[in-house]
Order: sequence, then C-alpha cells, then structure tokens
Amino acid sequence: MASTASPAPLTLAVIGDYGCLSTTCTGLATQGETAVAALVHSWSPAAILTVGDNSYDTGSTSDIQADQQPYAADVANGRFYPLPGNHDWNNQCTNPNWINQSTSYFGRPPHYTAHFGSGLLDLFALDFNCATPDGNGPDSVQAQGYRTDVAASSAVWKLTAGHQPFYSSGVEGSYLSTHWAILPAIDLFLSGHHHDMEHLQEGGQDFIVDGVGGEDYAPLGTAIAGSLWSDAQHFGAVRLTVAQTSLKVEFIFSDGTVGHAFTITKVPPGSVSGTVTDATTSAPLAGANVSLASASATTDSLGHFSITGLKPASYTLSAAAANHITQSQSVTVVSGADTAANFSLPRPTLTTSLSIRGTVTDAAGKQPVAGASVSYSGGSTTTDASGNYAFANVAPGSYPVTVSGAGYGAQTQTVVVGPVYVQGGLQNAGNGSGSGATSVSATLAAPVSAGNRLVVAVRVDSNPNGAVVQSVSDSAGNAYTRYATASNNRPGGYQAEVTIWSAPVTAGGGTRPAVTATATGSADLSIGVAEYAGLAGSGTVVDQTAGAGGVSASGPASGATAGLSSVGELAFGAYGDGGSNVAITAGSGWTQRLNNSPTSYMTIAVEDQVAGQGATPNATWSNASPNSWAVALATFLPAPAAVQNFALTAPPAASGTISGVVTDAGTGRGIAGAAVSTPGASA
Repeated sequence: MASTASPAPLTLAVIGDYGCLSTTCTGLATQGETAVAALVHSWSPAAILTVGDNSYDTGSTSDIQADQQPYAADVANGRFYPLPGNHDWNNQCTNPNWINQSTSYFGRPPHYTAHFGSGLLDLFALDFNCATPDGNGPDSVQAQGYRTDVAASSAVWKLTAGHQPFYSSGVEGSYLSTHWAILPAIDLFLSGHHHDMEHLQEGGQDFIVDGVGGEDYAPLGTAIAGSLWSDAQHFGAVRLTVAQTSLKVEFIFSDGTVGHAFTITKVPPGSVSGTVTDATTSAPLAGANVSLASASATTDSLGHFSITGLKPASYTLSAAAANHITQSQSVTVVSGADTAANFSLPRPTLTTSLSIRGTVTDAAGKQPVAGASVSYSGGSTTTDASGNYAFANVAPGSYPVTVSGAGYGAQTQTVVVGPVYVQGGLQNAGNGSGSGATSVSATLAAPVSAGNRLVVAVRVDSNPNGAVVQSVSDSAGNAYTRYATASNNRPGGYQAEVTIWSAPVTAGGGTRPAVTATATGSADLSIGVAEYAGLAGSGTVVDQTAGAGGVSASGPASGATAGLSSVGELAFGAYGDGGSNVAITAGSGWTQRLNNSPTSYMTIAVEDQVAGQGATPNATWSNASPNSWAVALATFLPAPAAVQNFALTAPPAASGTISGVVTDAGTGRGIAGAAVSTPGASA
C-alpha cells in the first residue's frame, strides 16, 4: 500500500541588523558580521532569512555591494530571503523608489510570500517602513495581500517576519503599528530593529527579536510582561529546525554558545467524514449541513460530507437538513486519522392546524364541569363529560377566551395561539474597528415568562477576519442552540457573520436573565434578544433556514427558504454589518422588531413575519451598508396547541332575613330579651 512521506526537516538561519562592512557603517570598527556569517554557514542552512537593516547606513548601491560580501554566494544561488529595514530605506518616507537598489541586488520585492519544504513552511515577509509603495497600514494593499496569502496557505508552519518588532523590551518598546499583521494562524513572528535578542510570548503566540547580526548590540530597557528571555551582550543569529510536528528555535551567539532555545510542537490535524440519509427511505440527503465548533461541510449528491483540518479533541457534531429533525452525536477527532460519523435523520410531524384546548373544573372540588359554555371570537363550544373543550383551525393570534357554567361565575383568560412577539432588546460591544470585545450581553426590560422562547441574533464583525461566534448562554441557565449561520466569507479585511440561536424559557421565568454571546476572538459584537410566545417548546423547533452575505451590495437578503412544512411558522430574519451611518429598514411584508441603525458602526436589526405552509420566506432589507454584511433566516415551528385550563368558582348565596315572635307557651304572651341564634347569626 502506498504511503505519503512527511516533508524532510530543514534548517533555516535568521539574521538581522547585520550589514556593516562598508565605510559608511558607523559600527565598522566593532562589527560582528563576518563572525555571524561564519556561524550561519557552519549550519549549512537551506535558506537564510533576514529581518531587515541589511546594509548600513543608507542602503545605497555602494553600501549593499560591500555589506553583502559574506552572503554573496547565498544571494547568487537563491537561498537568501531578505526584507527591508529602515536603513535599507535610508530612514526616509518620501521616496518609494529608494528600495530599488536593494531589490535589484537581492532579486526579491520589499514584501512577499516564500514557500519551503514542499508544504512544510510558508514565510510571509513584510515591509513595515513608511515609504513602501504598497502601504504599511492595516487597510493597505500590502496588508490585504498578506491576509489573503495567510488564508490560502496550507503549510504546516507559518512564519511572519517584519523589521520593526511586534513586541520588545528594547528601549523603543513594542511597535503597535505592526499589530495588524498578528494573525491567529501564524506560529512564529520574527523581527529585528532593536540590537538585542529576545523571546516573548503574547496572546499565546511566540515572538522573537534578532537584531545582533553584525552592526552592533545595544542595552535593553525594562522587560515587558511577555518577555521570557533576552540578551544584549552578544552578536549572533537564530537557527530554526523545522520538522513535521516541531519547530525548534535556538538563539546562538557567534562563538557557538546557545543562549536560549524553545520548541513549538504541533500534532497533525484529523478529520470527520460520513453520510447523512433519510431515516424512512435510507436515501442520501444532499445539501445537508454538518457542523462542529466553527467548521462545517455540506453533503454532496450521495449524502457524503468531510470536515478536515481539525484539532484533535472531542466535539459535538450536528447534522441538519430541510424537512428533517436535526441530530447530534459526540465524536473524537484523532491526530492524523479520519473519524467516521453517519446520520439517519427522521422527518418531523407536520403541524397542519393550530388549536386551543383545555379543561374546565370546579375550583372548590376540582371536579370536571360538564356542559360549560366556552367561546372566543372564532366560535363557541361546550365542555364534555370530563370538562374538556377544544377549538380547531385557529389562526395565530392573541384571543380572550370566556367560560361560564350553570351555578358558576364567568371567567375570561387571554390565550396566545402561534407566534406572538412579546419584547426585545439589543446591545453592542467593541471599538468599531473589528476588534475590542470577545463577548456582549443584553437584558430585556421586563421579566420573561416560563414556557416562552427566546430567539437571539448575534453579529460578529472582525478585522482581520477569523473571529466567529462561539456560544450563547444566559444567567438563568437556559440552553441555547444555533440554528442558522450566514457570512460574507470575505478573504481579507472585515468579515461579517450573523447567527440565530434559540432557547425555551425553562429557567428564570419571572426574572430578567442576561443573555450573552461569546466570540472566538476579538471583534465588534452585537446581540439582539427577542421573546416570543406560542412557539414549539421542545423536539423539532426549526423547519427551514437560509443565509447569505456580501460586501457593498444593495438589497441584502437571506435568499428564499424551501417550502415551509407547517402552518403558522415564525420567520425570523437577522441582519448585521459594520454600520457606516446607513439606515436599514425591514423588507416588505416583514415587521421590524429591533434596529440600531443608522450608527457609525455595529448595525444589527431583526424582523419577523408569520408564514403559512408551503411559503418560502426571504428576509430582505431596504439597503446595504458600504461595509460587509450578512443576513440569516430561521423559521420556527409554532406550538400545535395552546392549552388554557379554567377553574370556576360558584358565587356566594344571596343574603336574606329570618324574623318571628317568641311567646310563652302557657299564656301566649311575648317574651322580651330571649336569645335567638342560627349558625353565623344571632338576635
């Protein structure tokens, strides 16, 4: 049987702030470039990477010719991968052509992506300097291309390099202007500029500074919180030993001494695959959505799905298909292996009619009241011998139902049939730049009612993209399920995701629970919480879903669902985007419930409508923000029957008078002052 061999390990050298052999280099007398070059060549590296300041002091053609002599053969055979520092740009911001002297010599542009080891490692070399023609800010052409390249990379290891340090204890500190390049997918960040060596950890990621390649070394400042090791008294270089499951980083001084080393390990990802079929016919279900955590897949024409690139762990895997009941199962993903998981989805019992029903009893004895009259605006009936009554084919709405019986007082109760909106609220969190918050909470103005259902819309707008909603919970402990997800899938920059979640109020009835949405990373977040009466409480809750996303497109819409399977369903549409002071209004035929537009950022809006069997609702909105947007739609099933029981009370007996005369039996004369009494009264 054929096997696929892992890429062979490779050695890479990293040098920075090294080029000091020209007469213009102020550190020429004490330079360590030649010693560091000898050290690096003793490793026989597959490639030499630089983190800038390749030629002191100006990066002129004459500087380059002198400063690169120890590495001229490496440049000539293509194993030299430089990126520019401020000295390569002559410390200026006005001439975008200055760097051409370096790029002509090295044969590489100011910023680029390089691939090593047949998919083992990708290097993303960046130019953080102010004169770079593609810009050095988070919205620049360079930044957009970088995010696109990172997202497209399938390499085992991903390294990002730039001259100015992301984090540093050097006297100039960390360069916050570089932080747009800090992405979750990157395994190691390389930088120079500060003439020292340092290993730092920030946000669970590793950063190194390597600026002692030859020009000089300089004292450090006060160590910042993330600093794990540093040195400012030696020239040296960093050696990277890259294997399939490990990346070893060694800070080595020019005399060969290892000053510090650490290893990052990585286990191969696993996958989950299987089929989704109809429980009744065993036929494959095409277009079913299978999801776990933040990953998902859609089944093909044979009902097959596969989700790859998963971190080994235990997950809850769910499968959902139109007109079928969603099912979940626990799966364990194993490193380097595929886990099989199949689903057989049953069809739901259709709701073809909504009804009002209940029982009428005597409040004192709890006995059934037969023959009681029960009426509402749609008709009247009488209770049977067991005190039961029922109305069929009731349209969704809120109705006063009145009951009266012989010997009893009349009683009226309001009954909700099908979906009825009760109340709602929304809240935002974040700084408006696609980051700043990892959670957002909203609390409704009035207490929620037990048996009602909370439907929640969550918007996540992240920059750089990658953050998605992770969970929804509330302070009462109600259990929320995600039913719909929409995203614009933008390859770079701001990405909008809108999800719809719901939970029956089984805890916290009569209170105001705080509902919280949590994201996988820093983002702008919005949450809209709506309380509804008359929705299904358990079992099959959602019938159909839809969703779509876009960027700067007019007429945002979710797309139509498949035909609804039941009467009186609640179509719940949620819209989210970056705001930009654009007003959003509900589409035709929809009722707007929540909306915070126009705002400068963070728009979320919710609309709903009651739709009948066979309908294909499409959540639409009046306009689109210039930013990225997404629209999600979920149709919730109604409770088939609204149950309202009555306990009738008999009215008190009417009051009366007893009067008479008390006489002596012998004489017949009246007797004054005689005491006369009856239970409850006397005279």
